Amino acid sequence: MTGRGLGLALVGVLAVALLGVGLAEREALRSLKRQGLRWQGLDRGLTTRTFHAVTGPGFSAERVSVDLRGEVITVHHAQVDALALAQGDGGEGGEGGGGEGRAARLKDWTIDVDSLGLYAGERLLVDGLAGRLEGGEGALVAEAGQLTLPGPDGARAELRVTVASPIAEVQGEAALTLTLSDPPRLTVEAEALTLNHPLLAAEPLPLRGVRLSLAGDPREEARGRLVVRGGPDADLTLRCVAPPACELLVEMTDQPAAVVLSPFAPLVPELRRAELDGTLGATMTLSWPSRAWTITPRMANLSVRGAAQGLDGLRGGRVEVRRLDGGLRPIGEGTPGWTPLRMVSPYLPAAIVAAEDAAFYRHDGYDPEALLEALAANQAAGEVVRGGSTLTQQLAKNLYLSGERTLVRKLRELLLALELDEALGKDRVMELYVNVVELGPDLWGVDAACERYFLRSPANLSPAEAVFLALLLPSPKDGYERWYLRDRPPRDAMRRVLENMVRAGALTEAEAQAAAEGPLILVPPG
Repeated sequence: MTGRGLGLALVGVLAVALLGVGLAEREALRSLKRQGLRWQGLDRGLTTRTFHAVTGPGFSAERVSVDLRGEVITVHHAQVDALALAQGDGGEGGEGGGGEGRAARLKDWTIDVDSLGLYAGERLLVDGLAGRLEGGEGALVAEAGQLTLPGPDGARAELRVTVASPIAEVQGEAALTLTLSDPPRLTVEAEALTLNHPLLAAEPLPLRGVRLSLAGDPREEARGRLVVRGGPDADLTLRCVAPPACELLVEMTDQPAAVVLSPFAPLVPELRRAELDGTLGATMTLSWPSRAWTITPRMANLSVRGAAQGLDGLRGGRVEVRRLDGGLRPIGEGTPGWTPLRMVSPYLPAAIVAAEDAAFYRHDGYDPEALLEALAANQAAGEVVRGGSTLTQQLAKNLYLSGERTLVRKLRELLLALELDEALGKDRVMELYVNVVELGPDLWGVDAACERYFLRSPANLSPAEAVFLALLLPSPKDGYERWYLRDRPPRDAMRRVLENMVRAGALTEAEAQAAAEGPLILVPPG
């Protein structure tokens, strides 16, 4: 809808000014009804007409009074739905006379509005608008905003209003400017917003200096930009082919990773202290009212320096690591239970890679394909069902992070894994991993697990025993209860991991078949 269209539509439904302006009253009333206006009562005075409980397409008013002598219309306690007006585009022609004729007839009229609420569907944009329109031109002002109308011959109408976020997960206020030009333009600027969603982070994420702009009719296609101060920008495409059903396409071109991730810095200490290289981009869709979403990220040449603390101790020495229960324990050369990788059966690293991270020796600490697969699974399920973490990311979590399942934790995990992979190398990452992982209730590291389940040292693990331990990794306490306490090893899952080990060259087919069909003796509990 053009600014002129909105001006005429608003004035047309507010101004029952057609009465007495070159038309007989009976003809005027018929014209108003053909345009969809209805009223529950009409009081006739010598020079006034007062309509009670007036309703029409996108409009309602408690009372509309017309002073025929003074050519003044007073509107009391009105509500206008801008979306309904836009869909009907009622100001451009229609029954009862064309738009140009109506514009001419309204030029000499004054409209006083004592209180008007402007809505977009069921959402209130601004309430308490009041003011005077001379021939449809003027401004209606409220504490929270202003609606400016250009008059019947004008080309632009503009709404400026401060609105609270309509999205439950986004708190804060934004300055909204809607300019009904050709094409229509919408600008939303927010100095301070807060994102609060359990899948994003355990605490709110503040955002500063967000600006969104769109131009065009969303019923066809509106295009614009999203910019975050000091952060990334993205192209926007909005389509609302069947309002209120809409789809927003967000296309973020490849940009420096440090810029893209900078908005997360308040909750990600690694971003505040590290140097980050490489590029990130993404394509995202959001749909309303279904709230469905998709995201396809792009990553290239990522590297991090300065994110991981205590690297010297991790390279060789002793460090304290965080357990999943929140406690700390020392690991490293000389600590109780520490097992050098050279004293671990080669079947165990091979089984862990085959079960958890087939690309471990090829990637740089993260696996883009695994991340995309995890995103697709999570989108389909509508919740987090897969993490897509590599062994290096799992090590980063065990060394530095809590067990919360949020996007911020995954981001921290990724940054740390990138540096650990480059700084430590694959063998040291694997050595640390097998010594810090949980493999059952209060069973930390391969030494304790081998003693509990098999009464043997890590060096003497068989292929079947190594695969059993590898399968405990995603959910060690659950596996402990289902497989160990009940003495029911997961034979089908073991067979699949053994087949992966054959494909990787870690076992021959005969060795894999013997491990799959042979006994797996577990030490009885207690």
